[in-house]
Amino acid sequence: MALEFVDGTLFFGNTTGKVAETNQISTFSGTVKQVITAVMRGYDFGFEGKDRSIHEIQAQVTGATVYDSQNPDNRVLVFGLLLLRDFSGNIDDPYHGIIDYTVIAEV
Repeated sequence: MALEFVDGTLFFGNTTGKVAETNQISTFSGTVKQVITAVMRGYDFGFEGKDRSIHEIQAQVTGATVYDSQNPDNRVLVFGLLLLRDFSGNIDDPYHGIIDYTVIAEV
């Protein structure tokens, strides 16, 4: 069993009124037999425009899977979400950010 570690970044564009969700393909050196896990290494985020007091932050790598389970190749699809909320309790201020991750897979 050969394990390989691949780093990547999830990019979240300006979002207002909802949880931001995105995905990214990570490419391995050979055919992925099994995804072991994906872990978050860090994140960066901000509100657009003026600074705001932060009430809630949610940053998660929510999953990783072989890109095409019917025809496995060297790609893994990674999913994540980001949410910033100020003290108003509403998600009414535009925000953006990134999540850095590492995928561990058997190749």
